[in-house]
Amino acid sequence: MMNINTLIGLFILTLLSSCNNYYFNAPQPEDSKNSYTIPNKYRGTWYLDENKSTKLTIGKDFYRTTEREQMIKSKAKMDLDPKTYFIGNKIYYSEGDKYESRELLGGFNYVLKGDSVIVEFTEINHIEFGQNAFLRKFEYGYILNSKHAKMNDWWNLLFIDTRNKKGMTVLRLDREDLNKIENYEILHEDFSNYFIAEWTKKNLQYFIDNGGFSDMICFLKYKEKIKN
Repeated sequence: MMNINTLIGLFILTLLSSCNNYYFNAPQPEDSKNSYTIPNKYRGTWYLDENKSTKLTIGKDFYRTTEREQMIKSKAKMDLDPKTYFIGNKIYYSEGDKYESRELLGGFNYVLKGDSVIVEFTEINHIEFGQNAFLRKFEYGYILNSKHAKMNDWWNLLFIDTRNKKGMTVLRLDREDLNKIENYEILHEDFSNYFIAEWTKKNLQYFIDNGGFSDMICFLKYKEKIKN
């Protein structure tokens, strides 16, 4: 039997596994300054899918994604799980085996339909610009540099392409892209998603012109903003 704790873990894992993460030893491009504010034109809120379950908000000095998901499970089976609690109109679960070290987690909304429990999850990822995230401008737009969650010296890159007058495109690296540029090294053969590079603005433009950053995450049309 799969308990609510396992379901939540699978849900979060599914969200994270959709991202291909490649890390660089330094922010890129090397000849551009850090920028901690986003110009007014690029701020706003957009839905990222047709059923409006995923939303992106870009503010002056932050961006935030909000993702809603539903799971349906049998109420009878969930009642048999000693780590699952129905308290008020929310579902909680506990971590830890000892009474004094147990931690209460969750607080998810749910709806009962017969013997089915419809659980509502909301995953919020809020990134403030500062030491852990910032933009670097070049002719085609911006590189969003985000620090590795556990290692201070490694950075993930996203390309924010602002050349289209109708909207901006958010793109990330695909593994095949790296065959289109030569001035980088792999950190170690066992860790082929960590790179040593010192790319300039011109290097990045050449890379993009030859097909770099080919994996599109989304295209944000200015006229489709939910709100500014």
